[in-house]
Amino acid sequence: MDTLKKKSWKLPSKIGNNQFENVLFDEAERDLPSHLRIHCVKRLEMLHVSMSFQNELSTVIESLIQEGYKGRNPYSVVNTLKFRQDNFLDSYPNEKLTAMGGTLIGSSGMGKSVAVQDALGSLTQVLQLEDESKKEVPLRQVVWLNMDCTHDGSFRELCYRIVNNMDSVLQTEYVNLLPKKCLTERLAVFTAKILRLHGLGILVIDEIQHLTVTKEVEQDEVFKFLIQLINHVGIPVLLVGTPK
Repeated sequence: MDTLKKKSWKLPSKIGNNQFENVLFDEAERDLPSHLRIHCVKRLEMLHVSMSFQNELSTVIESLIQEGYKGRNPYSVVNTLKFRQDNFLDSYPNEKLTAMGGTLIGSSGMGKSVAVQDALGSLTQVLQLEDESKKEVPLRQVVWLNMDCTHDGSFRELCYRIVNNMDSVLQTEYVNLLPKKCLTERLAVFTAKILRLHGLGILVIDEIQHLTVTKEVEQDEVFKFLIQLINHVGIPVLLVGTPK
């Protein structure tokens, strides 16, 4: 994937992902005694051959990332003003965001999580931004973030988990900027600003079925936040889980 037009977020480059490269094989192993050959066969557990839906999923994820970046320009006046508005999670006039959301729901064990991780793993996760003169600027772009939903479906824990994952990827300490007893609204805005600041290309939340064990009010908070990320912040969101 090539870069977008000048003065915009970058698009990630594809990383070679040969599914056979880690499965070592030596012709001489055919002549080994049977009790040794069996250990060689065990290496086949590392072999993963993509199914058709997994290849299609990779295309869908790349399309979500590309479309989401079209409506966001980190160098625009609108982007600067967006960060100054009272409620960051509200829509901003004249900002035409292009992000979309998606869901991947299927039976347990069919390979959803592996397919998503393979698709994301073939894309560069962190990119260093540059100015027009090709000099690096002190801001790194995060192309994708893949995480599990909290087991209790807690909205607060979900936000903290998102920020912690961003810190892990960027080697930052944003989570330390939050007071221990932070209002839910402030936590949501803070989380959204971190994702927008670093130009997150797509947020993937796996095990989304965990939301079914929480209260309806908590579920509403989570889905409201995710919809705001898509519609008002411009972050594509992909939810993955099993039907319940």
